[in-house]
Amino acid sequence: MRPIARWFGPAVFSFIVMLMSASPMMAGMSPAEVRAFEECMVKAAKGDRLSQCLLGDLYSAGQGVSEDQVVATKWYRQAAEQGLPLAQHKLGNRYAFGHGAPKDLVESTSWHRKAAEQGLDWSQYHLANCYLNGEGVKKDADEALRWFRAAAEQGDSAYQYQLALSLHQGPLAYRDGKQDMPEVLKWYRAAAVQGEIDALRALSHLYGQGGDVEKDDAEALKWLRMAAGWGDESSQGLLGDRYASGKGVAKDEVEAFAYYRLASVYPSSPAQNNLSAGKKLAAMEPAMSADAKERGMQRADVLRSEIAARVKAKETERDLRNTTKCSGR
Repeated sequence: MRPIARWFGPAVFSFIVMLMSASPMMAGMSPAEVRAFEECMVKAAKGDRLSQCLLGDLYSAGQGVSEDQVVATKWYRQAAEQGLPLAQHKLGNRYAFGHGAPKDLVESTSWHRKAAEQGLDWSQYHLANCYLNGEGVKKDADEALRWFRAAAEQGDSAYQYQLALSLHQGPLAYRDGKQDMPEVLKWYRAAAVQGEIDALRALSHLYGQGGDVEKDDAEALKWLRMAAGWGDESSQGLLGDRYASGKGVAKDEVEAFAYYRLASVYPSSPAQNNLSAGKKLAAMEPAMSADAKERGMQRADVLRSEIAARVKAKETERDLRNTTKCSGR
């Protein structure tokens, strides 16, 4: 503590001492972590809004100090009152769930609105749902749609898919007695090209079945292939079926083998194992030549590597976007 006393005046130093005496847990921290924690408190005490928000995170998680949700809320409030969207979002959530603050949906909505108006899509999406469900505000489908669009327009595929789904089959469908399929397709496509699996499935199903849109087997196959290329096991199994039967594609046992193998041997998680594809793989193997099976396994390995790279790139991009939000920029 002595170095800090030399850096800052008595008032700030006394405030820091008070904070650190509130059940500090420095024993489990490395010297570098202790220094970072001390510097964060110093900056927060001097009014730095990012440090105040971070200090709220530390008290909320019990990192460097004993967990104290009320104190965490106080720090979030200080940062929020200085206009930091991330802190406004977190403070809004605290009032929404009664976490470190009394549950108050009106107060929650007020803080989410402040963050939403500054462009934070997390709060824009939250505010849209508030208007949709009448939580803290009067139900208003037009306002809900406005905020759903604001969030989707910032590029997050999850929000784009949710907007498309709401307009297609959800509470915003058939407003004024009609459905806006061009906008539904616009947002499904925006999410799908970013690898949002549910959006890819929706487009493949829409074009494959017809009805809401004109039936188009080529479009259905395009989106099915893309879903398989993003690692969706059900789509991989269906694509294997197409290659096995020659439906819409040239019949190709090697490609069928590769996609069945992806879906059943290399699923993204054990819970996603496509058992039907596994049975079809086992049934076709005895009739295949050793060369064809080898080529099928090699093809599956190539596809698996491509999927992994694609998914990794998407995760990296999302992490970067979230880091930018959390940085206050």
